[in-house]
Amino acid sequence: MADLLSSFKDKAEALVTSLNSEGGVRGTIESLRRRMAEADRRRAVRRLQDELQRIERQIGEMLTDVGVQAVALQRASALNSPELAPLCERIIDLETLLQEQKRELQKIEAEAQAQRLTQAGLAVCPHCGHPHTQDVAFCPHCGQAVKPAIPSTFCAHCGAPLRSGARFCPRCGHEAVD
Repeated sequence: MADLLSSFKDKAEALVTSLNSEGGVRGTIESLRRRMAEADRRRAVRRLQDELQRIERQIGEMLTDVGVQAVALQRASALNSPELAPLCERIIDLETLLQEQKRELQKIEAEAQAQRLTQAGLAVCPHCGHPHTQDVAFCPHCGQAVKPAIPSTFCAHCGAPLRSGARFCPRCGHEAVD
């Protein structure tokens, strides 16, 4: 019985020693505590980074608002800051250039659209901008009179009407003769 008690005591001490060792329960608990502390630090860092970004975004928005107000004052000839006047004038010039570029882009896009429609056998109403077939006298969308495309020449091979500037006949495919 003493041997059994001694054996049990030895086994219990070995179990306690293994639990307290680095790889045992104590080690696992310590490892979990370190990981939790690191996760807490990362969350705190992320929270602060998010807050910094929010504040920087607010500053950027406020600077934009200040700039908009300064430009508005410059337009109204009410800006009393000689330091800001040249900057505001440059912004006004850039806004004018931006509007000009937008108009130019719209013009080029409209020309490209008209060319695509023409190639598809359609025309664009000069009043409302909607496409229509080239044989109509009035726009089916707005009802305004439209001038149908009038062929200037005829194909020497088949007699089909040719549009001005056509290089080939749309009916037979032969080359247009000037």
